[in-house]
Amino acid sequence: MRRILIVDDEPIIVNSLYQLLQEGGTRDIELFRAGNAFQALERMNRTRIDLIITDVRMPGLSGIQLQERIMSRWPTCRIIFLTGYNEFEYAQAAIRNGGVVDYLLKNQSEELLVTAVDRALNELEDQERSTRQTLLEQDRLRAALPALQQKLLTGLIEGQQASLSGLKEDFQQCDIRLFPERPVMLVVGRIDSKESKEASGSLSGLARDCLHVVERELSSAATAVSVVYENDRLLWILQPRIWLFPDTDEEGIADAALSQDWSYLHSSIDSLTEAAQEACSTMLGAAVSFAIGSKSCSWAEIGPRYHYLKMLLRQSSGTGTELLIRESGIHPPDEQPRLPRAASGLAEGIEKLQRMLEEDRYEEFTDYYRQLMLPADSRIPDGERQSELFYSLSSMMVSFAIRSGVFHELAMRTDMESITRIDAHASWSGIVEAFDTYADLLRESRQGSPDDRTSRLVRSIRRYVEENIGGDLSLTALSGLVHHSPTYLSRLYKKTTGVMLFEYITERRMDKAKSLLADDRLKIHEIASAVGYESAAHFTRAFKKIMGQTPQQYRNRC
Repeated sequence: MRRILIVDDEPIIVNSLYQLLQEGGTRDIELFRAGNAFQALERMNRTRIDLIITDVRMPGLSGIQLQERIMSRWPTCRIIFLTGYNEFEYAQAAIRNGGVVDYLLKNQSEELLVTAVDRALNELEDQERSTRQTLLEQDRLRAALPALQQKLLTGLIEGQQASLSGLKEDFQQCDIRLFPERPVMLVVGRIDSKESKEASGSLSGLARDCLHVVERELSSAATAVSVVYENDRLLWILQPRIWLFPDTDEEGIADAALSQDWSYLHSSIDSLTEAAQEACSTMLGAAVSFAIGSKSCSWAEIGPRYHYLKMLLRQSSGTGTELLIRESGIHPPDEQPRLPRAASGLAEGIEKLQRMLEEDRYEEFTDYYRQLMLPADSRIPDGERQSELFYSLSSMMVSFAIRSGVFHELAMRTDMESITRIDAHASWSGIVEAFDTYADLLRESRQGSPDDRTSRLVRSIRRYVEENIGGDLSLTALSGLVHHSPTYLSRLYKKTTGVMLFEYITERRMDKAKSLLADDRLKIHEIASAVGYESAAHFTRAFKKIMGQTPQQYRNRC
């Protein structure tokens, strides 16, 4: 997926270009808008942007000045300049600064802009293909990961503890260029399949190549150290890349600057990992799935966090390959509240419930679950017991859903906080009902093949679209509902249905608009808002493109 940012201080220009590219393209793109250069830089600090379409003359910071800042930090980004002035000096400056694909006048045809965008994205793909291949060859010239570094990282995964001073010494010996006193973010990978192209022949060689390729793709936001674990499991340990300026030494990094870099890493990790996944596929012929940690952790917590993210990768949705899972909305085992050690009776009860789920004994599960939650004497457990029981059940049922490959479907169909946050409930009866409902959905979701589960996920997406036709139906919003990346959701939907998700949403919006146009009491701008368009002009343009007539013409002929 490519991301395009439109920058202009005139809202009508920004919105018209947004609508033009949204409606007219066949590529899988995500669009963003900014009203000035400062907003553009703020967006780029949160999201990986591939192409900028920007005005030249803007108050505060011009398009040329914006270009200079972009090229200093994001040199691969492509830029298309729009201007109302045919000024040769601006064009010269823009070309000298680099990254420019085209320099267009605002009064030129829309087709020229669409052509320039296609050319920019094609250039970007060609450059990335060439650069990635060069970097891969350079990586292969390096020695294999030193045994000492492999041993150290493996020990951290397996829970070996070390003092801060000990870690600093080990890092220095192993040439690990991360800070042992600072937290880290984890990304876990799994090699799903291999179609050997230029990749090393053995699985271990392919895994090493994957480590290097992914590190390169993440390097704009993170410094990483990586390790192959359990043959086909890959781990990247990340810290934000510190952008040092000439007058700043490493010891003097301000906390505010470091915080900003963490923010950029957290916000851009999804798009960077998508790019890494694509690079593994195109360069190595390897399908790789990723689970991305949503929170940072200390070096001492790497082991539990690794195993938790690895557990997330066990799930599958349809194809079961090239997944992009962002941990979200659930509490990993190591982040649950510190509770007293479970009484042996409770631990045995939870294990018994799990066996019933595994053996599809749902009626027995329901009966025993209610006995556990509502004892015969009808006494509600006290506060400490409630927390113990709630989080024990939550951990067991979420883990079972992940292992069964239905977690994402359930996340779409229910509020995950209802079974992961005890403070989401006002009463014990509400908690009992929430787990009861989740168990019913779990039973329903486990029925059928993986293809059946994918079809149900698609139906859930469609139902959400129908119920929220006037709301935010962007890929980003929809992917957040199912805890997948926008790219993976788009690919899964098209593979299952044969059409792009955006096309389906547009079709449903037009169907709804036609039914509303039959009501003469509704104004065109009211209908536009009701079907998710920001203005009557954008709605009219989209409607005419699809229906061959304006909304008013359609209404007159009804």
